[in-house]
Amino acid sequence: MRTIHVSRAARQYFVDGIYWGDEEEGVRFYLDVTGVPPDQITQALAQIAQEGTSIIQPQAGPCLVTEAG
Repeated sequence: MRTIHVSRAARQYFVDGIYWGDEEEGVRFYLDVTGVPPDQITQALAQIAQEGTSIIQPQAGPCLVTEAG
């Protein structure tokens, strides 16, 4: 099972530890093309806005977003 870790420090987004830019839309696009369902993307981005991080575990079926920490 693959795990995608997305975090935000100040206004900078990181995906799996790699700097991804300062716009949420780029992260949304990446998660979309990797097969994460739109509702899970929205949930993950909301969690990032509140907590600064989210761990996404895409599976063969629905995608799970788990709390970090």
